[in-house]
Amino acid sequence: MKVFGILAITISALVTLSSSQTPEIQSQNADLAEELEKKFESLTKDSECEEGNNACIKGDFAKCHKVFENGKLVNRFSIQPCGGDLKCYVLPLVLKPGTSITCTNLEDRNRRIDVARGKFSATGKSDPFVPPPPKTACNEGVGKAEFRKINADNAEDLTEKFSTFTADQPCQVNEIACIGQVFAKCATVLKDGQFVNQFQLQACGGGTICIVAPLVNKCGTTITCSTEQDRIDRLDQARKNL
Repeated sequence: MKVFGILAITISALVTLSSSQTPEIQSQNADLAEELEKKFESLTKDSECEEGNNACIKGDFAKCHKVFENGKLVNRFSIQPCGGDLKCYVLPLVLKPGTSITCTNLEDRNRRIDVARGKFSATGKSDPFVPPPPKTACNEGVGKAEFRKINADNAEDLTEKFSTFTADQPCQVNEIACIGQVFAKCATVLKDGQFVNQFQLQACGGGTICIVAPLVNKCGTTITCSTEQDRIDRLDQARKNL
């Protein structure tokens, strides 16, 4: 039975189901990495494989290539031990569906899995995003008409603040913003060999743009995709309590 060939087909099929949104891709990639590692546990250096495929076998990196065996040309794994205290692991990719097979340590492997699932920031510590307080404090006790005006002011203030944002500026995991009229969410990515927090841009569809709009029934604002005219209308309605 061609074990690795079946594994390759299975994982490839799963990857095609991935979402186009980076955070969802990362989480699915983490699941795929763990699933593939589990399936690799049944492999040996004598397992049949497809030429060019890689695997982890008993902690060693393995690559499939053609060899002569009993007078026949067959595909077999060539074992390449990882150096030092490193072992072979399957890691989730960051910006696209899929996984990579490489040599690293268990701590790094576990952190990449956790980062992909959004459990930790680039520092390796739990770092949930806490939105900064609005420019004007809002108290629902002042009445709906008044706090809706405050929401409108805060929405415009946040829109102006976002006008200075760039995709490569520092951010906190799960922080959201509008950058150049595009919806942006902060995620941990691998850049130049290091984990960093960086905004991932997700273009709004159907001719819409990213806007900050005032909430209606409570203090606060919302960041969403809509039209510029809708943003203006919501601000006007909030200030007139319509």
